[in-house]
Amino acid sequence: MASSLAYVYWILIVRRQHPFDFEKWDKYLAEAEGVPVPWIAGDHMTTHPSYDSRMIALAQAFEWSDFYDQNFDRTLHQKDHDQLLEENVEMIA
Repeated sequence: MASSLAYVYWILIVRRQHPFDFEKWDKYLAEAEGVPVPWIAGDHMTTHPSYDSRMIALAQAFEWSDFYDQNFDRTLHQKDHDQLLEENVEMIA
C-alpha cells in the first residue's frame, strides 16, 4: 500500500504540467520590440549582450515550460551546435 501511494505521488510530480504564460510575455515582447540590447566589452576583446532581468526571466520561464524541447537542445549540443536556423534542422536529424 505504501509503495503504491509513493508511486501515485511520483506520477503526480513527474506529470505536473509546466505552462508558459504567452499573454504575459507577448505583452513584454511588444514593449521590448525595437529597444536595443547593450553589448558589454569583456576580457580578451570579447563582447556579450546585457539583457534586462525580464528578458532573462522570460528565457528561464520558457526553458522550464513544456514548450521547450530538451531533446532538441541535447541533440544540438551532441552535434556541436548551439543554434541552428530552421531551414537547416534536417542536418541534425
